Amino acid sequence: MITNEEKNKKIFNTSNSVYLLIQVILIISKNNYLKITWIETFLPTIIIVTIYLTVAIMIFIFIKIIQKVYGVSDEEMNKRFWDKL
Repeated sequence: MITNEEKNKKIFNTSNSVYLLIQVILIISKNNYLKITWIETFLPTIIIVTIYLTVAIMIFIFIKIIQKVYGVSDEEMNKRFWDKL
């Protein structure tokens, strides 16, 4: 069961991430960093990072779905992982 403290921590972390993302966007737009050369330089990196994060999130969701289907908790998965090592 998730406690209120854990919920508050997740909400706080999410709001901090959103705030930092907004700050980065504001700084980029204010200082006019969005020139064609900047995009041409970093576009491959941005695409690779986006693909990497998408795959990581998909794997995470896939594992969570498998856990729900088979009724395995996070603690049990963690124990099985460390037992295999």
